Amino acid sequence: MKVTISDVAKLAGVSTATVSHTINSTRYVSGETKEKVYKAIAELGYTPDASARSFRTGKKKTIGFIVPDNYLSSHGYHLIIANTKENPEREENNVRLLAAGLVDGLLIASTMEDFSRFDALLPAGFPVVLVDRTFEVKRFPSVCVSNFQP
Repeated sequence: MKVTISDVAKLAGVSTATVSHTINSTRYVSGETKEKVYKAIAELGYTPDASARSFRTGKKKTIGFIVPDNYLSSHGYHLIIANTKENPEREENNVRLLAAGLVDGLLIASTMEDFSRFDALLPAGFPVVLVDRTFEVKRFPSVCVSNFQP
């Protein structure tokens, strides 16, 4: 059974509106309350339903970045690029949004240092490859490039 925003709100002891504001950063939510909400999200494995949000608001809040032909397009895939500006909160929001049903997998050059925080953002079994980043806990495959060896 899919975990709902109501399930998260109940476990965190807050309203569904507070959960929504926490996830979407649409209003001020105290640090203590955010922590309760994110803890409930992690515990329940909740991911927002991007298609439901899009249907409700009439907006997808997604912009396409179109590049010349690449390996992905030759295999029938589309590419969405999200710029985090090295900001962990922006990264978390992008990971949540994309992993909520917009994409089949993620290539991530993560700025996070805490693996458990990163892992809590993803649904169980969601395909991820880290790009030029690794965590001490080797849960995801990674591709790294040496800037020193030719």
